[in-house]
Amino acid sequence: MDDLYLETILEEYKHPQNKGTLAEPTISAAAKNISCGDSVSVDLHLDAHKKINDLKWHGDGCAISVASASLVSAYVLKKKMTAAQAADIQLADVLDLLGLEQITEGREKCAMLIVSALQQASVIG
Repeated sequence: MDDLYLETILEEYKHPQNKGTLAEPTISAAAKNISCGDSVSVDLHLDAHKKINDLKWHGDGCAISVASASLVSAYVLKKKMTAAQAADIQLADVLDLLGLEQITEGREKCAMLIVSALQQASVIG
């Protein structure tokens, strides 16, 4: 369990990247982990080619869900992904961003919460 609170995770939890809301998002979507109550919402601004040119997220959750939202949002913006590409991010990708090799099944849901919101956005967009 000590691996769950690596320095990177705690730093992202304390100082999350891209946290906030967009004034005029193209798409907004949300996801909630019903087993623990964590929630995250995403606001996306898409360009004419459906690439995400801005992304903000907000929500409440544990260190894993907040760190994942922070790191995944930065990753999506750096890679200039479309909403569909962002929705295809896999657990292995998220664990790599977090610096973890594996986590418990319950924590997988926390780590993937941001991706669930991106999947909802992809369906809308």
